[in-house]
Amino acid sequence: MTFALSVDSRYLPYEAQQATAFGLNASTALKAITVVPARRLGLDHRIGRLSKGYDADAVVWDSNPLALGSTPIQTYCDGIAQIEKSYTIVKPEESQHMPKTRDVSQAAAETMKHRGEPPLGPKRSAKNVVFQGVSAIFLKVAGSDVHEEISLASASDRPSVVVVTDGQISCVGTDCMTSQTSDFESIDLEGGVITPGLTSYGSYMGLMEIRQEKSTQDGKIPDILVGSSNLLDGLVTYGKDGALFGGKDQLLAYANGITKGIVHPIQSGMFQGVSYSYATNGKTSLDGLVDEVAAVHVGLGQWCDFVPDWCFESAAQWRVPRKD
Repeated sequence: MTFALSVDSRYLPYEAQQATAFGLNASTALKAITVVPARRLGLDHRIGRLSKGYDADAVVWDSNPLALGSTPIQTYCDGIAQIEKSYTIVKPEESQHMPKTRDVSQAAAETMKHRGEPPLGPKRSAKNVVFQGVSAIFLKVAGSDVHEEISLASASDRPSVVVVTDGQISCVGTDCMTSQTSDFESIDLEGGVITPGLTSYGSYMGLMEIRQEKSTQDGKIPDILVGSSNLLDGLVTYGKDGALFGGKDQLLAYANGITKGIVHPIQSGMFQGVSYSYATNGKTSLDGLVDEVAAVHVGLGQWCDFVPDWCFESAAQWRVPRKD
């Protein structure tokens, strides 16, 4: 039995950028996607570095290539430009310099202490918080689902703060006062921005933990439009029936600002079941389910290639089944 794992080479610079952000030496990260692969291919006498006599293969970036979000402006193969017109945006000045690395010593110690699986849940919680050094906050516009950015930048030396009292935003600005009787935790955002919790959609987080391991997922639902079976007639599959809570991906998502997820049953056919929404910090369906029925999911595309007995006549109408 053989097992092949393919990795798209387009993602390798991104992996180097992430590694640098989490503490890998910048020189080592750059070599990992240039000199080292060339050496492994036995082509390090021609490619892998910018040097006299080597192939003129090079990439020009709009910012430091190890900075997250850096984008190629031009690519040269044998000295010949490959991109006729590049589409880029102006990056901030800090993107032109070597990216800052995080201090991961504490995380590394926790990982060693817990044999590779440190606790991912919140370390602490507080209902009363004072956020200092806030540059902007996104607040929901009354009567709509739109969030408006409110800039808190001020020419004065007084820091802008956001006060949270009993889990609710109670004050925004420079003149906020806190109660002397309440116990407030102070957090300095150092010019950061406060936004609403993000929502995850498009992944199977909440129904699947490891894509390559079937025991960690609820399985693929049957396509009721393919084949004929009395057992499948009128069958509607609900994602909530296979809801997964407390997974590693969910806890990581929650720690990075994703507070809600929407997921539909695992399916690649046309009818993809009914999705549900959940809180990423939920432990069971009692405290994790937000909406048991979020939406009915239907996939549209070139179904003649996948379902030969049916074909689209238009975007909204089916043809009669073909008869052999």
